[in-house]
Amino acid sequence: MNAVLASTLMVVMIATMVEDAHGALARFPGPCPGSYKPGDKWYLDACRQGVCYEDFYIEESCGVAYIEHDSSQCYMFYNRTQPYPTCCNPDLKCIGDVGFDSTQLVG
Repeated sequence: MNAVLASTLMVVMIATMVEDAHGALARFPGPCPGSYKPGDKWYLDACRQGVCYEDFYIEESCGVAYIEHDSSQCYMFYNRTQPYPTCCNPDLKCIGDVGFDSTQLVG
């Protein structure tokens, strides 16, 4: 199996696991902010989501994800313009990929 195909398969597997995983969570007592009511969900900046409950609200954010890769050839990339939790799913950018930025390489 060539390296690009292996990397692509690993990205798909990791993205699936990350999508099903729970990230960090902060709980705030009291009423929900603004005009949000119990059951409402809203998106926040920095890849977060708010959820309103009866006597509190929570803010959820991404956990930690890592894709095994050769850091001299590839780097992990997050599309933070996507809503939560899609913005938590890492993508692997390698030399030759569309959008590859060589300044992001570590090795």
